[in-house]
Amino acid sequence: MEDITTHQPASSGRQRPRTWAAVGLVPAAVLVSLGLAVGGFLMGRASADNGGDDKGAADCAKVKDLAATQKAEADSFYNQEGRDDDWLFGTRTYAYLVKQNPECFAADTRAKAQATLDRLESMG
Repeated sequence: MEDITTHQPASSGRQRPRTWAAVGLVPAAVLVSLGLAVGGFLMGRASADNGGDDKGAADCAKVKDLAATQKAEADSFYNQEGRDDDWLFGTRTYAYLVKQNPECFAADTRAKAQATLDRLESMG
């Protein structure tokens, strides 16, 4: 009779290629992930070198001109009978223009705009 406890199953040879495939796939996956990360980093640097989202001087001039026009219009409604809503809308619009374009305005102008928005919000 044959001793069953020492007999190796026929399928034991198949497990070795699966093990080697797994050992080969892990480094390949790591290399692909690393390659994607480096590629994303390099693409980000390339777009930042091209200016990214920074506004140019011409864009800031347009924003400042629009803000000045908006402020003058809002100021024209100040203390006019029945024009409170127009004044509030114009003032809020001016403050948001300043807040959303911080690279175009000085720190004191940005601070005043934020204080104005805070005050308008507290008014309801």
